[in-house]
Amino acid sequence: PFVCAFAIAMAHRPTTHTFLLILMSLGRGKMLFWLELLHSLVFFALLVVGLKFGPIGVAAAYAAAIIALIPPKIHYSFKGTPVNVRSFAVAVRLPCLSTIVMGSVLAGFKTWVPIERPAAGLIAGVGIGSIAYLLPWLLLPHGRGELSTIIQDIRLAIKRKRPADLSE
Repeated sequence: PFVCAFAIAMAHRPTTHTFLLILMSLGRGKMLFWLELLHSLVFFALLVVGLKFGPIGVAAAYAAAIIALIPPKIHYSFKGTPVNVRSFAVAVRLPCLSTIVMGSVLAGFKTWVPIERPAAGLIAGVGIGSIAYLLPWLLLPHGRGELSTIIQDIRLAIKRKRPADLSE
């Protein structure tokens, strides 16, 4: 169970780290310092409470600290930039929804279909998780277009990284 709580926190890390990168690139190191100090204080307070519940409480405290501080990090990261909170929310809605669907499907799968062997569980989880993540993209309006754009970006990135053909 505590691994699930850490997984919830880790699912939010890319988003929260985006805010930190924005602050650094804008030269707002002082704001970054204060937000990270606030994060440490909130995490410490939640950790003190969570310790009473053992490893699950510690993991829940970690996840809660990350999730609780998303709103102020969003606000201060985009303050004074052309990007507003609404445009950010629109940009991350499909990935967030897909992550929630995938996590729910995998949690249900793990509960209803116990698999004894870890390797078999991993293989099944990767297959089922991949399908569960892609389905919202394919079923929701504009999802296919956004997914197609991401795939094109990945292809372009791969093409750029290939070494030049030496036979020429």
